[in-house]
Amino acid sequence: MINAVVIIVLLLLAAYLILSEQKLPEIIEAMRQAKPEYLLVGIALLILYVACESFIIKYLMKNMGTDLRFHKCFKYSFVGFFFCAVTPSATGGQPAQVIWMARDGVDAGLSSLVLCIVTMVYKTALVVISGVLVLLHLPFVKAHIGYMGYVYIFSLVLNVIFIAALGLLIYKPVIAEKITIKCMNLLSKIRLVRNKEKIMGKVYESIDRYKSGSVFIKYHFGVMLNVFLLTAFQRMCFFSITYVVYRSFGLSGTSFFEIITLQTILSLSLDILPLPGGIGANEEGFLMMYDQIFTGNFLVSGLLFSRGINYYVLVIIGAAVTVISYVTGSRRIASANKRKGDRK
Repeated sequence: MINAVVIIVLLLLAAYLILSEQKLPEIIEAMRQAKPEYLLVGIALLILYVACESFIIKYLMKNMGTDLRFHKCFKYSFVGFFFCAVTPSATGGQPAQVIWMARDGVDAGLSSLVLCIVTMVYKTALVVISGVLVLLHLPFVKAHIGYMGYVYIFSLVLNVIFIAALGLLIYKPVIAEKITIKCMNLLSKIRLVRNKEKIMGKVYESIDRYKSGSVFIKYHFGVMLNVFLLTAFQRMCFFSITYVVYRSFGLSGTSFFEIITLQTILSLSLDILPLPGGIGANEEGFLMMYDQIFTGNFLVSGLLFSRGINYYVLVIIGAAVTVISYVTGSRRIASANKRKGDRK
């Protein structure tokens, strides 16, 4: 209920930001000028983005001794993206995926391990892609990033620390555990953390989970390289949606990789914000960074199509898949329980 209220408030804020930028009739007129075939390509890129994660889950599961059908992995991916989109800091995605997998008979420990690895590689790929592209297009970035630069640098530092911590877990797990415990003790002493015992229990669970993932990474380099490359391709598909929207209006002058660079900045900057789907902040960041790129009154319509495809279409499809799979899964479980009762 609280999440729903927060999302509604953020949507109203996003609507205010959009309508304060341009009048509604002008927005509609600009949107009519977009070429539909480009927008369809954008939706296809979104589906490919989801399909890539599905293949990664299937690939990792198979390398751990469990062969899942692709359509089931596709379902898990949509469920995960849906819950990520509607929960603060995308915290609901992985727990929901674990639950849906468990309903299909997949061991919770195995699914948690696989999703842990997916998260590790997902963050690493984002930092690497963004870091490289920003360095290659630094003058362009400086001209468009504005105050988002401060948020970006802060988020980049946090993610680098996260990746470094993963490196410690892989090669020096004992040291990583000691550092984590010392940090938690310090936070407890300065009263930034309450209920220390409960939180430490969760910390130990996370450490054990990441330890398991680190062992797999350490001894399956070839598998992890394939996962990283596929994840990098997956991220590029997602970031390409904005470029396709840009081209749908017949605009030119900004290259494919320049727009991809801005999208990585936006994505990484929003990574640290506790907002469901980054609603409000994403729109504000887009309007600021693309102000001189989506020219000719196409800024707001570009935002609506770009955000509409990479967030709202994903939420709608994800919600449909989640509801349908939940209902059909519940019926299947009820039927199985009934058969067991009849046998008794």
